[in-house]
Amino acid sequence: MEWLVCFVVLVLTGLPAVVQAETFRFVDVTGRAALHHTADAAINIDKARRLALEEALYLAALEGGADISGFHATISDLIVSDELVVRPAGSILNFSITDEAEKGDHYIVSIRAAVGRLPESSCQNRMFSKVTVFAPRIEIDRTVPPGLASQVPVLLNSMIENLQGQQTLGLTLALNTPYTPSTGFAVPAAFDYRAITSGRKSVDNGDFAVVPVIVLKHRKTGSMLKKDEEVILQISLNVLEGGAEVPSFTLDEQIILPLGSETPLRSLDILTRPRLETLVAGLLAPAGPLAERLATAINCRKLVSTLQLEDGNLVIPIGSNQGVRADAMGVLDDPTKPVQFLTIARLEPSRTLLAPLNPSVSAASLAGRTIEFLEFKP
Repeated sequence: MEWLVCFVVLVLTGLPAVVQAETFRFVDVTGRAALHHTADAAINIDKARRLALEEALYLAALEGGADISGFHATISDLIVSDELVVRPAGSILNFSITDEAEKGDHYIVSIRAAVGRLPESSCQNRMFSKVTVFAPRIEIDRTVPPGLASQVPVLLNSMIENLQGQQTLGLTLALNTPYTPSTGFAVPAAFDYRAITSGRKSVDNGDFAVVPVIVLKHRKTGSMLKKDEEVILQISLNVLEGGAEVPSFTLDEQIILPLGSETPLRSLDILTRPRLETLVAGLLAPAGPLAERLATAINCRKLVSTLQLEDGNLVIPIGSNQGVRADAMGVLDDPTKPVQFLTIARLEPSRTLLAPLNPSVSAASLAGRTIEFLEFKP
């Protein structure tokens, strides 16, 4: 190991005092150790293997960053040498041995390691998500001016058109079908009269259901001498993820449309009332921004699922239809257990088979744990 330390010191002499560990990445490194011919060859090989693995892990940790400190060696106040100490700053999150063999007078161990630190929660940036829009719930006060009340279907259509324009969303319309969770179907579709006659739609694992709620309220506030009149538009997009593995979320938008004031001067009240065209434009204004917010919120949802064991293989009920990519990397990050990485063994439209990065880890030991996919290309 002396030649290794000297080499590292020479290479890193020109670097800053501290090289920060980066977010995690995969590195492939090789460690080696000399074989000494002794009477007990088995012990010698085992010792060399462990030393080679130790060196490989040290090199992998250095790939994740290094802390470098220096000091002077002195004798009677005379500096006799400058010393550098190099310590790995990166953490080895997981590793697997990719190759090991005796080569000449050395034992070689090659590993693939995940080093650094796991990225913090951020936007998943899904490339594509399937969304089904179900029947909306609409509430309109009777006192809302008819000219505005009649624009609610136009508002709904505008939101749908804006959602259809979002390139990352695959939209299915079920506007005549009330949303019912798939777990709430007590009768199989083949025996359900309503399903046979009018159809019913469920949402697959990892896909999304959107239930719009549009409420139009009429309100008057003020005193006997002056009352301010306004219409309040409240839009909520209730989003539910198929499989109920990830909690649902809601996007809200509220718009207040002033209708004018009521005073003893009625002629003045009429002149100060806004034009219907202006009110309609204000009513329809949230459609585009809300559609963009929905697309962003859905595409930022983490790809999360629960590992199932089928015929000895680890399987999750989501696939390419839900945005899983063939080069995706899954992680099991449980504070009470070691971090485990999984790679895609086979990708199907609505199903994915996975394999642990470390082949020595039993698939059965990971069943039931939650996997999260990271935005990372190994």
